[in-house]
Amino acid sequence: MSLASIKDIKDALQAQFITDWAGRTAVAYDNDEFLPPEDNTPWVRFNIQFISGRQVSLGSVAAFRHEGFVNVQVFTPAGNAKTSDNDTYCMAVLDMFEGKSISGIKFRNSGVRLVGNDGKWFQQNVHTEFMYDIIK
Repeated sequence: MSLASIKDIKDALQAQFITDWAGRTAVAYDNDEFLPPEDNTPWVRFNIQFISGRQVSLGSVAAFRHEGFVNVQVFTPAGNAKTSDNDTYCMAVLDMFEGKSISGIKFRNSGVRLVGNDGKWFQQNVHTEFMYDIIK
């Protein structure tokens, strides 16, 4: 797959997430309408952010390295002492991206960040950096 645009990157990452997540929970995607479940059912929010880019070669054909991160926010019911459910979902996300490569997108530096309780939800975020090169 030739990655030539932000849309290409987003499409590749989201398609891989949809395949690997396999319907474990409802998923909120950027700029899609979504209402969190009202019945205390776990859910996640999937987000891709681009953070930098730079030229990494010179000549008539140049390579540009772009970087960003995938952030998956994991929400499970608060106050039920089942943080292990949230941990299980976070581990599944880590296993999806950590140390992998998808269509030339290379992942590195993954981690889980505790957010804690917010109303009826307990939240942790899985943050995984990625990089890819575009030849122009």
